[in-house]
Amino acid sequence: MGIAIQIPPLLMERDRIYQNELSIQSHEQAILSNEQAILSNGQAIQSNEQSHEQSIQSHEKYDTIDYEIECPFGHEECVYCRDKVRVSQANEHVMECMHNPDGVVTCPYKEVGFDTIGILRKDLEMHITQNTISYQKLVREFNQLRTGNEQLRSENIQLSDKIDMKEFETTSSLNGMDTTRSWTIWILSALVNMSIAILLVLKFNQKQIETSILLEDKLNILRQHNTEKDSELKSVKEILYSYTLLPTGQLPIED
Repeated sequence: MGIAIQIPPLLMERDRIYQNELSIQSHEQAILSNEQAILSNGQAIQSNEQSHEQSIQSHEKYDTIDYEIECPFGHEECVYCRDKVRVSQANEHVMECMHNPDGVVTCPYKEVGFDTIGILRKDLEMHITQNTISYQKLVREFNQLRTGNEQLRSENIQLSDKIDMKEFETTSSLNGMDTTRSWTIWILSALVNMSIAILLVLKFNQKQIETSILLEDKLNILRQHNTEKDSELKSVKEILYSYTLLPTGQLPIED
């Protein structure tokens, strides 16, 4: 009767250990989902950066490359562009350059350069904001993932404590049994509990190390991207600042 009374709690403890192992597996799946979310955010940031670079290249081609043309209508010069017209505007300038009724030569694109600089500045600010928001979201998710790992470690510690306590309870409950049989049951119980604990700890430690290495590598890559983009944005802002120093309606002329 004594043995029949003591075995059910031991089986219940085995069931709790099994449930805890299922909980650990659920945590690992959540970690994988967070890793996929981080990877997705990284891809979104790269996409924003590529779009940002294409926009800058397009504006640089539009705003910095000049090309000299002759007006087919016999106009010697345009009072605003002095026969120097951007490549992307050359055809339109040739078609629309004309004398006003009072005989003054005018260029319909005198304000385009300044408007384009304003658009470029807004694009820069928009991309900076988007990259900053994406990076902050990535950091928050990384911190949440790290918190989840700490909770998982705490659960493993609690599980180990329960196993140790159950070993003590099992030993105490077997004191009234035959000495040889008592030692046999105690040794078997201890071996089973130790095996479960070792497997859980090894599995958790391996996953924790792999996850930490992967996250650190991804975070370093993102930091390097941000450093490169900060340098590019600084260069573009210097170009924009040089435009703002020009007199109104005047374009830079290369030597």
